[in-house]
Amino acid sequence: MDQVDHIDRDRKNNNVDNLRWSNKYINNHNRIDQSEYGANITGMTLRGGFEYWRLNFRKGPLMVSNNFNKTDIPLEYVTILRDIIAEDLGAAHLE
Repeated sequence: MDQVDHIDRDRKNNNVDNLRWSNKYINNHNRIDQSEYGANITGMTLRGGFEYWRLNFRKGPLMVSNNFNKTDIPLEYVTILRDIIAEDLGAAHLE
């Protein structure tokens, strides 16, 4: 354990109760998702102009990843699916 993790993900909250020793793996999985679409969802464009939503979850050895065509599936549906998966996995996510 060579890194310090902010449990509440707020780098400015350096209260000792909010800090824990961690490694790079734990620290990376406790970060705030910077996507403008919300946690675990990113918007992607492939060559040729194909645009899609990418939904990603990782909890321990389990990884859930899927792409949804933006033309066929609205962001609201992907967000609902994200919330269902998060609840089933017991994974926290941020709005």
